[in-house]
Amino acid sequence: MIKITLPSGPYYDEMLTAEGQQRQHYDPWWRWLQRTDQQSVLQKKEQAELLFHRVGITFNVYGDDEGTE
Repeated sequence: MIKITLPSGPYYDEMLTAEGQQRQHYDPWWRWLQRTDQQSVLQKKEQAELLFHRVGITFNVYGDDEGTE
């Protein structure tokens, strides 16, 4: 089971409520996330990042020099 740690401070999370419960429209994805082992989720994340890099999809976080190309 994946342990979700919510960041502190004011923010909006489109999947989780302030109490940490999933919003109804995320139920199918949330169930998949809960029954999938963490290593598989991390592997899919790495595959997505590699694909984004290969096709040139990048995101810039302004003020964060680490992500500057």
